[in-house]
Amino acid sequence: MKPRAGRVGLTPLADRKAVNVDCSEFFVTIDPKNQANRIGSWNHSWHIGNPVFTRDLAMTLEGRIDRNCIPTRRMTAGRLYLQDAQRPPYEDSWLDAMAHA
Repeated sequence: MKPRAGRVGLTPLADRKAVNVDCSEFFVTIDPKNQANRIGSWNHSWHIGNPVFTRDLAMTLEGRIDRNCIPTRRMTAGRLYLQDAQRPPYEDSWLDAMAHA
């Protein structure tokens, strides 16, 4: 069986660069009636099209911000939690500065 993340988080066999982001607190704040995208079971697909989850995923894939510092994540007692947050206000300037370096 392949190691996977899920409701219980990462397994000890997960890549050392992977981090757990607990979505539980965020999940209970979502009203399924207010989210247009529904694919399969709500409990298993709430993240598809969810703006906060999608923003977190995009910033993760872009790799410009350390995985422990992405604004859509809050560190509490050594654990990361998904939270609603916007991109950093000067992120575009970071890219411009890198292009001119």
